Order: sequence, then structure tokens, then C-alpha cells
Amino acid sequence: MTDDTYVTSFEGTAANVITNGYTLYENGTALDGTTNDYTDDSKSITLTTGNDTLGNTIAGAPFKHSRATTLSETTRRLRKSQSSAALARIPFATTEIPRLFLARRVTTTFGTVQITFQSSAARAETLSRTLQRQLRNHSRGGNGADDIDNDASRVTIYGGSGADDIDSDGSRVKIYGGSGNDEISNDGASVTVDGGTGADDIDNDGSNVSIVGGAGNDTIENKNNNVTITGGAGNDSIYNDDGANVLFKYAEGDGNDTIRGFNSTSTLSIGDGEGSYSTTTSGNNIIVTVGDETIILVDAATLSTVNINGILADSTTLTITDDDSSPLTVNSTVEVIDASARTTAIKIIGNTLANSIQGGTGNDTIYGGSGNDSILGNAGADYLSGGAGNDTIYGGTGKDTIYGGSGNDYLSGGTGADKIYGSSGKDTLYGGDGNDYLSGGDDADILSGSSGKDKLLGGSGNDSLRGGSGNDSLWGGDGNDTFYYAKGDGNDIIYGFEDGDTLTLDNLSFTSSYNSSTGALTLTVTNGTITLQDYTATTFNINSDAYELNSSNELAKKE
Repeated sequence: MTDDTYVTSFEGTAANVITNGYTLYENGTALDGTTNDYTDDSKSITLTTGNDTLGNTIAGAPFKHSRATTLSETTRRLRKSQSSAALARIPFATTEIPRLFLARRVTTTFGTVQITFQSSAARAETLSRTLQRQLRNHSRGGNGADDIDNDASRVTIYGGSGADDIDSDGSRVKIYGGSGNDEISNDGASVTVDGGTGADDIDNDGSNVSIVGGAGNDTIENKNNNVTITGGAGNDSIYNDDGANVLFKYAEGDGNDTIRGFNSTSTLSIGDGEGSYSTTTSGNNIIVTVGDETIILVDAATLSTVNINGILADSTTLTITDDDSSPLTVNSTVEVIDASARTTAIKIIGNTLANSIQGGTGNDTIYGGSGNDSILGNAGADYLSGGAGNDTIYGGTGKDTIYGGSGNDYLSGGTGADKIYGSSGKDTLYGGDGNDYLSGGDDADILSGSSGKDKLLGGSGNDSLRGGSGNDSLWGGDGNDTFYYAKGDGNDIIYGFEDGDTLTLDNLSFTSSYNSSTGALTLTVTNGTITLQDYTATTFNINSDAYELNSSNELAKKE
């Protein structure tokens, strides 16, 4: 070693000594260069196995041990002190250094270290500050489960491999967990934390902090403001405890993450604002889809504002399975929603586009939105509503309830005892199999019961009603309504037949009879009857002819 040599470490099994205040000696030879004796550059001093000695120049600077798994990997850090208080106990030590200025051999579980204090604090102050800065700037764990505590600022901490426990209180600190399932706790401001690989547990209570979970299924909890959190690869669980101005960064391939505590000041950045994504609402949660993976923003659907930076994907198809939550509101770009593979009930809310929506086998609730939607309930007792627009709705199997909403809708119940409501617009209602209830609502509607014992209500408007096979009940309501009957349609009852209404018989001749006790007029055809109950008409329009009751209370053509 020559003069002006920068001494960074002392290693070996012999006694290497720093002595005599302002001069460094190597085995009795003075090193007294003019430029590099007492620099402030950041370096590390590492004590390896053997009986190493630091002497004379570190008085007044308590020695704090940074825990590691082997003595050769242990870094000693000086913290400046102007008092002669007792040294803190060195972790893993079996003996204790009670006070400064005492030469004492310290036995640890990894080996023995001789630390000697001989110089006064006043003479050693300059070098003490230098060594303090050199030693404190790097704390490095080794292979294995390291336990590293830090309360100094401007420190770089390396956990290395293994399941490390790192606790830091200082500001402007850089923490690298390395490989392994690390536990990292930070209370300092302006800190960078990188968990590295492994399933890390990171707890932050400092402001202006950047956190990267790294690869692995990490758990990250934040309790302060102005924090950037990047989960990294793996399925991460992130908790934000009322932190304001928190930026969550996500890139495609980062896994399926869950974020709790996302608030109106939070921002989710997809691919640094240039990534493609789509969103859906599931209950109170917002599901952000990036590629084949998702970010769940828990309870974010209750917020008035949700900040997401990225490029909204133009995907038009959404496939729903049993893994998806309910209710689900699709984003503005989706046109096709397919839940046919789902076996449990789901609530789906469409958008303003012309949606094509399929339910599953459960008792689904589906709202089409304002577009011209096509909805299929499939199996189950479904509730289907088209909303605004000219919708087409099929109930499928099961006892369905169908609302067309506004617009000219086509509504079909399918099999099962369905309830179908046309609402406003010129609607077409088809009951299908089962004992159905059909209500046309406003405007001129077409109602057909098909098979089963159906009830048909035309409502207002000039409606067309046919019961179909089975013994049906029909009410025309307001307007000039037309009732259709064909061979095989059973024994139907028409209520409230008025002047202006028409009964159309499909190539059938009839005979009539009047029941004075019930006030019912019955037309008998082949294999069936049509009974007019509670009628008010004086002229009966049947096919293209007008009839009236003669003196025998039988229908006769008007002259």
C-alpha cells in the first residue's frame, strides 16, 4: 500500500488497526497522503472472519450492527455521537460493550470481533464523520435471512438473497430486497423501495415514496401521500389506507392485481399512459382488463371520478363466466356480451350501443340499455328489459319476465309461464309454450299467446290479439282491436268487445247463441268456441261482415 491510497476495507484473520487519530497505519507504516486520508466518498468497511480491530479513531461514534447471516457479510455502520454513552448491544452478540473508550472483545454467534476505543472524541471527530459517511451509505445483507435495521438518511440497503427483514426510518434511502420473500417496512420520506423477486410484504408510512413490488405475488400497504406503487409481475394485493395522490402503475403481463383503497385522488396508469385497456363494473368494483389479465379496483364504482391513464380498447366482445362478479356494467365499446357459459345468476347492464346479450343458466337480470338490443335469457327464470330502442328479446326456458321498454320491440317468452310487457311503441309479443301473460301497453301492438292457457291484454291502441291453441282470455282495451281465431285455437273468451272491434275467423263458419243469465254471446265453430263476455258492441264486425242480434238473440248480418 502506498501514500495517497484510498483505503476502503480491512479483511483477514490478523489484527488490522486504525490508530492515532489523524494518521492511518498499516502494520506500523504511516499512510499520510495529502488528498485521500479523510474523504467523504461513500464506501463500505467489511469485517471478515477472524479477530479484526478498529482502533483510536472512532471514539464518540456509537457502533450499530447491521444484521446478516455470516460475520463475513456483516457491515458495521458508524452513527455520529458527541456523548460517551454506552454502545447499543450488537445483534447476535453474546457479550456487550458497556461504554466507549473501553477495549473489548465481542463474541457473536458467527465469530469474535475486537473493537478498541482509545482516542478522545475531540481528536477523532473529523475522521469519525468521514467513516460515518463511508460506512452508513451501504448496508448489504448476504445469503440467507438477513435482519437489517436503519435509521440514517441517504443510505442504500441491499437485502441480498433470502427472506430478509428490512426496517428503515431514514429519508432519501434506497432499499433493494433482492431475491426471497422479504418483509420491508419504511417510515422515511423520499425513499425508493424495490422488493425484487419473491412474494414480498412491503409496508410504507412515508411520503414521496416509490415502491416496486417486483416479480412475485406481493402484498403492498401504503399509509401516506404522494406515493407511486408498481406491483410488477405476479398477482399482487395492494392496500391504500387513505393515501392521497397515489399513482398505481401497471403494465401488460403484470398479473391479476387487486387494489383496495383506490380513491378520487388516485390514478391508475396503464403502460405509462399508452397501454390499451377496457373496463367493466362488477358490483361496487371496477374491473380493468389489460390483455388477458385484470386489475380489480375494489369499491371504485362508488366514486364519482375514476382516473385511468391509458388507451381505451376498442374490443367489442365480452365473455362472462362464473369467475366474473355481479352486477356487471359493460364499458362503452362493448357490443357483444356472452354469459352463456355461466351457471350462476348474473346481472348485466348494457350500454348505448346495439348490444347482443346472452344470459346463462341461472336466474339472470339483463338490461339492454338505449340501443337496438338483442337479448337471450337462456335457461332460468330471467328478468329481461330492453330499455330504449327497437329491441328483440327471447326469454328462453323458464318463467321469464320481459319488458320491451320504449321502441318497437319483438318479445318472445319461449317455454315456461312468462310475463311479457310491451310498454310504449308498436310491439310484437309472443308467449310461446306455457300459460303466459301478455300486455301490449301503449300503441298498436300484436299479441299471440301460442300454446297454453294465456291471458292477452291489448292496452291502448289498435291492437291485434290471437290466443293460439289452448283456452285463452283476451282483452282488447282501448282502440279498434282485432281478434283472430283459427281452427284448433280452443275455447277462448273475449272481454269488452266494443263497436269498432273486429273478430276474424280463419275460414270458419259459426253459429251463435246468447246466454241471458250471463250476458254472454257464444260463437261455436268446429272443435271450439269464442265467447264474447261483457261486450258493449251493438254491431259485431266478423270478418268483412257486420252482424247484429236479432229478436232471437242470434247474430244476423245487418241489412
